Amino acid sequence: MFLHTPMLFIVHSKSKKSSPHHLSQSISLNSGSSCWCLVYCADIGGIVEKSEGYAMADKLTKEQRRKNMQAIRSQSKLENKVSRMLWNKGFRFRKNDRTLFGKPDISIKKYKVVVFIDSCFWHACEIHGNQPKSNQEYWIKKLARNRERDREVTEYYTERGWFIKRIWEHEVKEDAEKTAEELAQFIQKAKELPS
Repeated sequence: MFLHTPMLFIVHSKSKKSSPHHLSQSISLNSGSSCWCLVYCADIGGIVEKSEGYAMADKLTKEQRRKNMQAIRSQSKLENKVSRMLWNKGFRFRKNDRTLFGKPDISIKKYKVVVFIDSCFWHACEIHGNQPKSNQEYWIKKLARNRERDREVTEYYTERGWFIKRIWEHEVKEDAEKTAEELAQFIQKAKELPS
C-alpha cells in the first residue's frame, strides 16, 4: 500500500561522492502531490539528484509492530533458556546450524539429533496460534507455508534416519524444566542407539 502523502526529502552529503552510501541527513517536508527526493551535495553546493516516487507505509500499527517484535525476542529467550538447561546437564550441541536443512535450533550431528522449538504464532499452533486480523490473505498463505515447510523438514530428517524432536513454545513456557528433561532423555536415547 502506498501513501499518497506529499513529501519532500532533502538529503545532505558530506562526501565528495554523492552516492546514497555517503548521505548523512534527511529532512521531510510536505510539498506537491507525491514524494520528491532531492540529494544535495554540500561539497558542490547544489542538488545532484532529483527523483519522484511514493513513500511506503507500514501496514501495522505501532502496537502491532511492538507485539511482533516482542514475540520474536520472546522466542529467542525461550530457545536460550532451553539451551542453557541442556548445556548445564552436560550436553554439547550447535545452535541454529546453517549447514543443516531447516537450520535446527539445536543439533548434534554425531548422534543425528535435531531439535526445533516452534513458536506458537509462526508455526500456527492449534492451541495458541492466532490469526492476525489485518491482511488475512497474506497471513493465511504465510502460516500455511510455514506448516508445510515444517512437514518437509520433519520428513527430510526422518527419511535420513535422524532423530527429530519438535517442541512448542507453550511447552517451554508452561514447564521449562520438564521440557529440558524430556529433551535430555531424547538426546540420551539417541546417543545410546548404534549409528
